[in-house]
Amino acid sequence: MAKAFRAEVERFHYVKAPMFDLELMFSNPQGGWVQLEQIGKFVSDRLRHLQIDCVICQGSSMIPFLDTKAFIYLWHDSTWQTLLQIPFEEFRVNYPLLYEWDKAVLKKSSIIVYAAEWVRDETISNYCVDPAMLKVLPFGASVSDIDEDFVECTISARKRSPCQLTFIGVDWIRKGLPLAYSLMKQLNLIGLPTILNVIGCSFENAGAAGEITEPWHSPHNPFTSGGLFILRMRTDRLVRIWGFLNKDNEFDYKQFCEILGNTHFLIHPADFECFGVVLIEANAFGVPVLSLDKFGPRSIVKSGINGHLFEPNQFIDKALANITSRFNDYDIYCRECRTSFVEYRDRLNWRTNCRSLLSLISDSSNLALSADRKSRAAEEPVSDRGRSLDYVRGHETVIL
Repeated sequence: MAKAFRAEVERFHYVKAPMFDLELMFSNPQGGWVQLEQIGKFVSDRLRHLQIDCVICQGSSMIPFLDTKAFIYLWHDSTWQTLLQIPFEEFRVNYPLLYEWDKAVLKKSSIIVYAAEWVRDETISNYCVDPAMLKVLPFGASVSDIDEDFVECTISARKRSPCQLTFIGVDWIRKGLPLAYSLMKQLNLIGLPTILNVIGCSFENAGAAGEITEPWHSPHNPFTSGGLFILRMRTDRLVRIWGFLNKDNEFDYKQFCEILGNTHFLIHPADFECFGVVLIEANAFGVPVLSLDKFGPRSIVKSGINGHLFEPNQFIDKALANITSRFNDYDIYCRECRTSFVEYRDRLNWRTNCRSLLSLISDSSNLALSADRKSRAAEEPVSDRGRSLDYVRGHETVIL
């Protein structure tokens, strides 16, 4: 995100806010509130030394106590209420300080941009907020710029056998790894050789099978024993466990790109996902996504274009039928790979959506033009005044 903004504005500052200890908000709410005050003061002190017009925040911990004359914009993927996924009244009563945190952010921000429509809709439904100040812009992928020629070569070089499915997620229970594994097994049973790549978790510290007692949060989980499932993951020769790959590490990033380049489908049956950046990363490599028709993926996946969305209780059957039909007509599969990349190139990347956010900022009635810009704007044709990037380039932006 910061790299994309830096390329679009005349002057750019990056301020890193202190980390917020979320556990403190639950164990000692008043102490958590004090920590919010400290974070707000820390950021406010640094902003006083800068001549800025707007502050774009990636998180919300600095906003409740942020003291600045600059206009505040938040680009985020959730409120606390949508993240905790409990009924609003229950949230308001049981987590009053998180509720006040949400309200303070909504009150102090000029515009709030959410990554997915469902978060915007729930915020409008639950909070007293002007719907006009809530916008939706997807996040981008955490990968380097990828050009179309590279992706075309990657798609052409992708071997038809075995079918390679990839699952990405540290929180593998919530993100639906058991469903991904069951899908892989079913594909092999019907005669389509398939392997499953697993990125993000290694199970190295899981203990013996009999010692695993994790709760299963998804009602659609086909396994009743966490220990049995982990044992299968460790021993199944059709599963390749890559562990956590740090994209800031050159070797890990190269490995990550190689795995996705060889992948036919990203399998992401997450029971809950605020947004889902990994879906965009798959599209960046021309990989269609198979996910659930709920929450964040609805804002990313256009069925038949860059993947497909299925109902949770139909996921394995529908995904199985989709994959087999694509392998029976590989030209259709390759076409969907190309349109997946086009969605990334045109809609699901930082550059495009940072420009869109800057356009929203320039069009905001709250952002005052400086006197000299007003004078110049009065002399310009009306059509030129609407060129938001020209206007924003004359302003300094702080990313938090």
